[in-house]
Amino acid sequence: MDALVEYGDAIRRNMDRVQAVRADQLAGPTPCRDWDVTALLTHLIGGHEMFAAALGQPAPPVDAADDPSVTVLATRYRTAAAASLDAFAAPGALQRVVGLPIGEVPGEVALGMALTDAVVHGWDLAVATGQDATIDDRVAGPLLAGAQAAITDDLRQPAGARAVFAQPVPVDPDSPAGERLVAFLGRSPQFR
Repeated sequence: MDALVEYGDAIRRNMDRVQAVRADQLAGPTPCRDWDVTALLTHLIGGHEMFAAALGQPAPPVDAADDPSVTVLATRYRTAAAASLDAFAAPGALQRVVGLPIGEVPGEVALGMALTDAVVHGWDLAVATGQDATIDDRVAGPLLAGAQAAITDDLRQPAGARAVFAQPVPVDPDSPAGERLVAFLGRSPQFR
């Protein structure tokens, strides 16, 4: 799997999903506990901005005037995602050490984190807004293996020192890799 190619594909799929969000869906629930669609989109945007900045190519500012409309969120998403993709595609980016909130990691590891974030939160957005939420097994399998290797109890709610992930949701071990991925990251594959 070429993570950079898959990241670009995930960004394009998510852009289509963001553009399909209706204004009446912004306050709707998502598989991410305590986040509505607006909060989820804001997180997606912030993630792309964080990775772009960490790689030395911050996203250009978007004059949003604190307007959480679908149009503004879509513009902010497009700008932040393009900056992040460009930053990862820059020569030598994957070989650099990147400073992230979790510490310093190789650029290649940061790309894996960005890809996982884009794929899983793209799934969140899709199921929350009634869109196609399919995750290709050829992408989900490696992302699941990476998540299983990296996510420890220390990163799990409620008692982890850096509790950013919910507890895994039980799922049939023969389920498609995409379902096992979202379940491992604390989401019910049956969320609708």
